[in-house]
Amino acid sequence: MIVKNEQISEINLAFTYKNEQLNAVLHSSFNLQNPYLTIIVPGVLGDRGDSRAMFTRIARKLCIEGFSVLRFDFYGGGSNLGDYCENDFALFAEQLNTVTEQVLSSFGYMKKIIFICFSEGLKFAFHVAEQRDDVVGLISCNGLCVEESIVDKINRPRIRNERLVYDSDLGTWISWSLVEQYKDYFVDAKTLEEDTKYFGIYSTADIYSQNSKEFWISRNWPYTLIDDADHLYTKELWVRELIDSIVKWHQEHIELPRLGTDTEKEFFLQGKRKTCIKLIEHENESRCILFIHGLFQNKSGPGFLFTQIMQQIKGKYNICMFDFPASGDSDGSSEELNFESMQEVLVEVVSYLKKIKPDVRITAIASGTGNILLSKNKELFESVILLFPEQCDIWGRLDENMREKEVIDTSDFYDTYEWAEEQCCVMGNIRNRSKGITLQSSFIRQISEFNVIQMLHEYDGYAFVNRKEYVFTEKSEYIDDRQGLVMSARKRDKLIGKIISILEGDKYD
Repeated sequence: MIVKNEQISEINLAFTYKNEQLNAVLHSSFNLQNPYLTIIVPGVLGDRGDSRAMFTRIARKLCIEGFSVLRFDFYGGGSNLGDYCENDFALFAEQLNTVTEQVLSSFGYMKKIIFICFSEGLKFAFHVAEQRDDVVGLISCNGLCVEESIVDKINRPRIRNERLVYDSDLGTWISWSLVEQYKDYFVDAKTLEEDTKYFGIYSTADIYSQNSKEFWISRNWPYTLIDDADHLYTKELWVRELIDSIVKWHQEHIELPRLGTDTEKEFFLQGKRKTCIKLIEHENESRCILFIHGLFQNKSGPGFLFTQIMQQIKGKYNICMFDFPASGDSDGSSEELNFESMQEVLVEVVSYLKKIKPDVRITAIASGTGNILLSKNKELFESVILLFPEQCDIWGRLDENMREKEVIDTSDFYDTYEWAEEQCCVMGNIRNRSKGITLQSSFIRQISEFNVIQMLHEYDGYAFVNRKEYVFTEKSEYIDDRQGLVMSARKRDKLIGKIISILEGDKYD
């Protein structure tokens, strides 16, 4: 199974060059088993984040397919400081080599390079590839590599800051050295590695790359043509065709790591909030076990209970665990928590699971206040397992002064009431996991007003309870555990065994 990265990870990087920074963006799943890095090489006056975001779209699409991609700007270009007119062919190539070397040094598992080259960028890339032994692919996007019959008129040179330059008529002075050096960088004068993979994407109506296209064809290098497109692909249709061709080439020629039938990853789901998800996908299985944690817990459950269950069932099912807002690795403030915001996140996660696997059948396992959320959203799941649902009575035990506070720090519970730890365990965890968290008093009231007895009367799924009076059906089982968190390793092993028995469809007794 080839790993795809549904969530694009993007980080800003800065490489040092001439006492200035060359800014870049790395798109990657950071799969340590994937040695390939694709670098997008702009042409003269090219910009890693141009107004059409073409390079950004290419990078994000490739990243979704599992490939790592770097976009960068040359010295003085894009958002980089420096005088752009200092650049010539030699310095463009030097910068490309510097960026390549520094990114490989920073991410040691990346060892093989693919250049996607636009216009004059192809010359820079060929020059760098000739010096390196780690460039395995060159993609030319209307790349210029030989002398062309048609070029734009170049304005006469001028002296600026003791440097010979010409006016590009695009808002920037250009070094006259580009005019003097351009023949030295023709590709037909280069020694080309035969084992490097080449691919050309040329436009039938591009007047600037006609000879380069013919040279490419004469070398019997693979290519495709985009009908009627111009040099810069200035129609949305042409950009889509360009992106599709680049992605297809990567899929057909670059072999990503194969990780068997299970793939494991953690990533952030971007919805209204940034939600951290851990997902293990099982290629040939439609059933997914979804863990729903309570307050004062994170995706691993109370005392890593969910992780321990996951350890026992991995390889059999798809598995998903996630952090609610202000928990674990997700963002958000605990003061903003309420059932509505938690339900929004739960629905987003379930929707995501159904999107990536339309035939998914979800079994949900909940703890603490997660039991309330699960019971309120039973229609989302094929089956559910409740772990120690219990009536919370915090609101009824608070004095008037505490109730009048808009936000309550749980430390105040512990400092004021003897029952604090008992009730915090009902919501989700023990003292050192539940003390010092601020919650809206209205949320605490919401939790306390939920009728767990009525919920269990109406509930027809499996439940493990720590009160005998909560056993209403043959699918409910009493376990003598005062806190409802199964902190005894012996009791926990027995509980996990029973849960696995339920999941496997064995007779429940």
